Formats: sequence, structure tokens, C-alpha cells
Amino acid sequence: MRRTILASSAALVLGVPAWTQDDDSLAGPELSQPYSSASLEEAAWDWKPGDLVFRNDLNRFDDLLREAEGGQWASVAVLRPSSGGPVAIFVDEQIGVTETPLDAFIDGGPYAVFRVRGIEEHRSEEYHAGPMALFAGITALEVPYDHEMMYENQKFYNAELAFASALNAGVILGSPKPLRDLTTHDAPLGQALLERWREHSFCIEAMDELMCWEWVRNLSVVTARSMLASDALEQVYP
Repeated sequence: MRRTILASSAALVLGVPAWTQDDDSLAGPELSQPYSSASLEEAAWDWKPGDLVFRNDLNRFDDLLREAEGGQWASVAVLRPSSGGPVAIFVDEQIGVTETPLDAFIDGGPYAVFRVRGIEEHRSEEYHAGPMALFAGITALEVPYDHEMMYENQKFYNAELAFASALNAGVILGSPKPLRDLTTHDAPLGQALLERWREHSFCIEAMDELMCWEWVRNLSVVTARSMLASDALEQVYP
């Protein structure tokens, strides 16, 4: 009975009737399905909605950014509750904002989990989604990938999703970094940024790639490391 009540509560919080949900819905898989128990076993910490899960080797651009700034982690996901256990919401370079069960996101590789301080009142129980999970799981879900690395352009790059989700909860996770402090025009990160320079909003009038870079280099971007440097995060795993 308790499981039914909790699943229904999650459905109401996320705005989807419990009786209409299936395995592809916001409710997630049923606990009886094989990977749902694995997901809970993999959650070796006492997970909460809005927890940030960091890992590497997810997106090419994220790893280039990590290497450029000398960070430990590249990509990050926001956790949301479901009747089948925690679900990770993240940005995929090919399909944009998407989600997968937590165990599939960490997939046996190294990872770390950080919790945002100051939003405890929204997490009285694990099935209360809270402002971060609601933003990532409803407002941002299926939004395209942001290859321009620009804030508030109705697209998201990886770290920006976590940053915007925390901002929706009234928390600022560190300070974005200017691209000029992270890379040069001919470095791997700079070249990756300029692969589609003709499509960049800043470069409509640019005559060539180098002119585009002179404008793009002044953009500030959110990174995994810049968020981890924030005193608004506490590490909960490992």
C-alpha cells in the first residue's frame, strides 16, 4: 500500500496521473522490473531529488572542457524521483536533454555525487521532486543541445542544465568562466567550439573562423569545475 501511495504522490508532483503512466513516462519503471533494484543498489548514498551526479566519458565536448580546465569531472546529471527509483536527467550532444535510470547513467564507471545546500525544505521525502528535478524533468526535457554555449537561448549544454536547475531553486552554483580563460582558437576545445561557427548567433557577420573566435572567446560558460568550486555544494558520495 505504501508503494502505491508514494507512486501516486510522485505522479501528482510531476503533473501526470499515476494511472496513465507506463515505463516511458515520468513515473519510470516499476520496482519489480530487473534494473530498478539494481538502480537502488547502485545508489550507495541516501539519494535525494536534485542530487548532481558527475561522471566522465559521456560527451566529447564535456571531456574537452574538463581537460582544458584541469577538472576531475566532465558531465553531470540531475536526479529525479520515479516509482522505479532515481532517474538521471542529462544533456546528450546528439539528442539534447534526456533521461535514463541512474544505474544506466553511472554504468559501473567512476562517479561522484554532490547535493545542493539550502533546498532541504523541498526534499522532505524522496518522492517529492523539488524545484531542481521539476525544472530538469519537465521544463528542460527534450530541449535541444546548445552547441553555441550561450545562456538562456532555449537550449542547454551539459553543465548549464544543472546550473539552471539550481537557479530555479534560488541557488547560484559558482561563477561561469570566460572561454578566453579556458582555451585558444587552435586548441582542441577552441576547434570544437568553432566546428559550426557559421551557425553561431555571434558570428552571423563574421568573415571567417578567426573573426568568429574573437567574438565567441568573450562568452562565459558554466563548467563542472566552476560548479564544484561553489560553496553551495556538498559531496555525499563517495
